[in-house]
Amino acid sequence: MRSIFKRGAVRALLRLLVGPVCLFVTATLARAATFNVTSTMDAVDASPGDGICASAGSQCTLRAAVQEANALPGADTIMLPAGTYVLTVGGASARCEDAAAKGDLDITDDVTIIGAGAPITIIDGNGIDRVFDVAAKADIRGVTIRNGNAGTTTCPSGIGPVGGAIYSAPGTVAAGVTLTGVAIMQNTATHGGGIENDLGSSLDLNGVTVSANTASIAGGGVENLASVPGTTLTNVTVSGNSAGNGGGIHNEGDLALESVTISGNTLDDVGERTIRDTIVAGSAADSNCTGGGSIIAEDHNLDSGNSCGFADSTDLRNTNPSLGPLQDNGGPTWTLALLAGSPAIDAGRGDCPPPATDQRGTMRPVDGNGDGVAVCDIGAYEFLPGTTVTTATTTTSTTTTLPACTSAPTLESIMCRLQALVLMVQGEVSDRSLRDGLGSALAKSQSATQGAQAALAQGSRRRARAELVKAIRSLKKFTARLRSRRAKRLIPDKVRSDLQAKSGEVRQEVVALKGQI
Repeated sequence: MRSIFKRGAVRALLRLLVGPVCLFVTATLARAATFNVTSTMDAVDASPGDGICASAGSQCTLRAAVQEANALPGADTIMLPAGTYVLTVGGASARCEDAAAKGDLDITDDVTIIGAGAPITIIDGNGIDRVFDVAAKADIRGVTIRNGNAGTTTCPSGIGPVGGAIYSAPGTVAAGVTLTGVAIMQNTATHGGGIENDLGSSLDLNGVTVSANTASIAGGGVENLASVPGTTLTNVTVSGNSAGNGGGIHNEGDLALESVTISGNTLDDVGERTIRDTIVAGSAADSNCTGGGSIIAEDHNLDSGNSCGFADSTDLRNTNPSLGPLQDNGGPTWTLALLAGSPAIDAGRGDCPPPATDQRGTMRPVDGNGDGVAVCDIGAYEFLPGTTVTTATTTTSTTTTLPACTSAPTLESIMCRLQALVLMVQGEVSDRSLRDGLGSALAKSQSATQGAQAALAQGSRRRARAELVKAIRSLKKFTARLRSRRAKRLIPDKVRSDLQAKSGEVRQEVVALKGQI
């Protein structure tokens, strides 16, 4: 056995005696490792490649775990518990650095990242860079990836400001991204505001929500350039993204859509697509599809206009799908529910399943129209008869307090409640400028709370209190924006009232916690 592993084993044993660390369990360096992240702080690994995920403060951070996974051969696993992981290690050269030491999290060897669920496990780019730069195989599950910003410059390597949340392209090994139960929200780039899938890389999305992402040129939600092996979306909601071309999706390669709901943003296709059981609706002037790409196969789709080229006898054209707002309808990610009487109910393929469930995990098919025959619905949501889907203005009480949130004034409770507020704003504030302004105030409050957590971990109560003061100020700015004339005009009164009440509760918790430190 190599001496480097022996040193790593001894170091791991010593650290177990002095405090919690991320355990590296393996028989040889060639076997896969599992890293259990123990801190939400953003800090580099103390000694990448020694088999021990530990920062200088002996904590296993997400960045340190990625660095260790890159350094060790084999497909490794990173376990990411509930929390908000804000990227803070930046610098002038961060965007073009490729060792995950600063800026984005560079993935250069195969890895699986498993979160505790998208609503409660948040990876926040903090606007300093994109979040993930993938040059290997990355399987990411149960997280929200938000606030990535790919910037405006092109690196010497040739990588441009693309892929706000994720950029995937082959490195020295094959590259590809698989996302399951993931939310991609509020990310920015020139191309692929949410995700940029480059030539030679695969992209597989299952049970994913892509919302509120922006690209200045193309592919607000997703841009796909890959023909081989291409890009597959199953049980995915693409809603409210924006770009010059293809606000939802811009495709120049091969794209397969099955049981997908695309609403409030366009599908721009100059490549080839296979599209089944999919809703494309709600774009301006009913221009849901643009680009004139080739349809390889299609059936049982719904176009609220007549721009997608659907010509099969099973397709529905010029048909309103009757969708609810983007919100928590159960399941790990937000969805657009089919309202009672929707023409998409029981209008899908007769040979479905697969898929065996909808985006929420509800079993397919269900007899939604009561004719005695169970047929899958079109889109990512399977309608359940007898249930009532309420509008965003009446669901705040069920979508703003996540299961992990407690009433005790703790940093964990505050972070959870702040994230609930973020989700409320994203789902219920339709005006983009207001949504971004409110989201920015909450992001600053989250960052300050994260700073307080880091200060306490380092034994500095004074700095922790100062960070909590910053969090209180940001929450006050959030409330002030809700009281503006523009907010009163564009946000329904009940939504504004609920947001004010919830932010007031969080602020009281922060004040109480500050007094206890």
